[in-house]
Amino acid sequence: MIIRPFKLQDKATVRRISCDTANRGEPIDTIFPDREVVADLLTRYYTDYEPNATWVAERASEVVGYLTGCLNTNWYLRAMVLNVVPKAVFHAIGRGALLRRETWSSIKVAARYVRTPGFSRHVPLKEYPAHLHINVRQEFRGQHVGQLLMGRFIEQACTAGVPGIHVSVREDNAGGRRFFERMGFTPLFRRPIVLLDKVTHEIRHTIIYGKLV
Repeated sequence: MIIRPFKLQDKATVRRISCDTANRGEPIDTIFPDREVVADLLTRYYTDYEPNATWVAERASEVVGYLTGCLNTNWYLRAMVLNVVPKAVFHAIGRGALLRRETWSSIKVAARYVRTPGFSRHVPLKEYPAHLHINVRQEFRGQHVGQLLMGRFIEQACTAGVPGIHVSVREDNAGGRRFFERMGFTPLFRRPIVLLDKVTHEIRHTIIYGKLV
């Protein structure tokens, strides 16, 4: 297994893996059908605006997992609000998103979400300015790929003088929570998230973890 910096030619594979693993390690399609929107929101900042903080795991010249990282979350928030989200929405409308029932259901759920207690709670970015996401193809899990990717990013964060890293993990993702706890992350607080479930449309929660590096 080779852990190396992200390259432009990895972008399509990273986008595909992001959609294949976005629902607690399972494909996103059962929750939201527009993969282009999902891939844009999950990966475009990291591959287009801060690719130097993204790492990929490669075996036999094939990308099998990745870590998308950001060393300063304020950069991420600014780019998402001003560029990534507006472009994703514009392209989705061009693909006929406003004609789909799922889109209007998503808007309804989002409206409930912003009124949920705890929605406005924020990560203390002075202590934990960096963040990351890890996704590994299902057949390569359990082979320490996540630990190898994490090690590279933590080393990068230390070299850059970053004091801490935060991550968010679905509360019902027991495996993900165990992984980050083994890597030295501790829970900071609990926050509601938008989760578009075609059956119940319930608002669920995520655990925000932090690690001082």
